[in-house]
Amino acid sequence: MTDIAESGLRSIWVRELELLGSGREAEVFAWAEGRALRLARNPADGDMIAREAAALAAAHEAGADVPAVYELVTIDGRPGLVLDRLDGVDLLDWREHRPWAIGSVSLILGREHAALHRVEAPASLPRLREELRHRIGSPLVPADVQSRTFERLDRLPDGDRLLHGDFHPANLLRTVERCVVIDWTNGTGGDPAADVARTVLLVEGGTLPDDTSALLRVIAPLTRRILLRGYLRAYAGAPRSTASGSNDGCRSGRPRGSPRASKRSGRRCSPAPASTTSSRAPRRRRWRRRRSASP
Repeated sequence: MTDIAESGLRSIWVRELELLGSGREAEVFAWAEGRALRLARNPADGDMIAREAAALAAAHEAGADVPAVYELVTIDGRPGLVLDRLDGVDLLDWREHRPWAIGSVSLILGREHAALHRVEAPASLPRLREELRHRIGSPLVPADVQSRTFERLDRLPDGDRLLHGDFHPANLLRTVERCVVIDWTNGTGGDPAADVARTVLLVEGGTLPDDTSALLRVIAPLTRRILLRGYLRAYAGAPRSTASGSNDGCRSGRPRGSPRASKRSGRRCSPAPASTTSSRAPRRRRWRRRRSASP
């Protein structure tokens, strides 16, 4: 896997940077020409940033459509990641403006996800099975529930594929040239079926934003069912041989008349910032879960 430069401490203050977007876990700032800085809010989140860098580097090297990663930096004691700055609109916003085009969104979503799963996860990423064991072992989980869950977890298949961990329409950015998968702080290695199951849960259980119109709230159950059915069909029908070519799905299901407003490169809003950039003022992203990440 391509090494990522570690520049260490920079003699620059956060207040001197132009804010592009923000979320629960990170903020995104303008950096050098054509690049953005995704800066963790918590100085203790260095492992999270390194994990995202490893996942992005592996996916990019394999030809998947993700932002290129350039260096790891520390500014004001906060760890950060420098990557491509992209202009585009995420598929959730596009769908909300044109709910009748749900078929195009589901096609893109399924093909892009299948393309990511052709990539082998780097050894530096945690295995999903071990991460789940750690979470289930929390003292907040009753002992009897832990025992039953561990037994089921041990019976599930393992794998070595690159998993996104938070794959849904708000984390797929459409630019002029291609679709780019953003927000990689949950990247792991494991069985692709687990990643697909996670997407199904996010689509089925995602909370609608407060400003969602009454009409969209009424048709939401129907559009979610259509999105899931189309996503699963497109995923199952996607080629499995190579890691590249995922944008065939983006082009085939290309949304027409997409809003010109763009998302911030590096903004994973609502829950966390994603890494994308936009010409309009930053606003919180809507997919309850949601977050910011460099594209």
